[in-house]
Amino acid sequence: LASINVYNSIQLHDCLKQRTNISLIHLRNLVKEYIEKKTPKSKKYLLTFILADQSQVDRTVKDDISMLGISHMFAVSGYHVGLLVFGLKKLLQMLKVKANSQDFIMFIILLLYVVLAGYSASVIRAVFLFIGLRLSRKYSLNFSALDILSILFMVNLFVRPFAYFNTGFLLSYFITFVLLLSQKMLFRRPFFESLVMISFIAFLATMPIVLLLYHRINLLTLVYNVILTLGLSFVILPLVYLTFLLPLFDSLLSFVISAYEYVLSVLAHVDIFVIKGTVNTPTILTFLYITIYVIYLKLEQRKYIYKELLIVVLLVFNGINANKLDIMKRVV
Repeated sequence: LASINVYNSIQLHDCLKQRTNISLIHLRNLVKEYIEKKTPKSKKYLLTFILADQSQVDRTVKDDISMLGISHMFAVSGYHVGLLVFGLKKLLQMLKVKANSQDFIMFIILLLYVVLAGYSASVIRAVFLFIGLRLSRKYSLNFSALDILSILFMVNLFVRPFAYFNTGFLLSYFITFVLLLSQKMLFRRPFFESLVMISFIAFLATMPIVLLLYHRINLLTLVYNVILTLGLSFVILPLVYLTFLLPLFDSLLSFVISAYEYVLSVLAHVDIFVIKGTVNTPTILTFLYITIYVIYLKLEQRKYIYKELLIVVLLVFNGINANKLDIMKRVV
């Protein structure tokens, strides 16, 4: 609980709600009330993708998402902030706002969105990474994206030291770090090919960590990531934002959500390619990441990686079997 800034608990016997003056925190509540009132059928996804509030998503759906290894798709992060920046830039250009003023207006709106999203760690990272890059280019500070990401990580840990024990926080920064390092291999690739590569890079980098923490991993996550990301990006997200502005699309979005969740449920029960176990042997983990690093180097050079992938598979199964033998010895 300390990792999400919860240090104490209280018990309430009576509660009196009073209307307060409008504040930044009250603004989030106003938006939440608007969503719940205007879009009762599809509110859970509007709350998820606009306010980063997953409290109304069904527990079974959350379990399906976790089993498929696509939890990152339902967290408001860099992709959603990127869409917001793109929309704001186009709007400001249409209004013929001066370039210097555009940055200032976007910074203010993005900082307001951090409040709206409940100070979500992934939103804070994405917003301040964008602001940092813009300021670095504007004032010739020569900070790279990796420099700014590292500074944000250290500042986050300084302000919230216990965030180090939050798995989502660590994975979020780790995946962003890996993708930034992989920019060369993604450069000038077609959209679909880039999407497949991003899915593969993120899967490979996080596989040892996921096995270590959750003791299972779905190999089909590579395929699911691509297919479900396309559905989410080009169908659900546009409908979510459209429904927020025009609530008359509430029923249509609700139907699409039901269909999407049905697909999630069906795919989550396909467990043929699920690997169960953990890899916690330091030696195997070290060799695993060395091999993954070699794979990344070869992908940059656009070379074949069949041998290295085979080594990864052998190391994973060897690690799982070694762990099982260790457990059996302890039991005996």
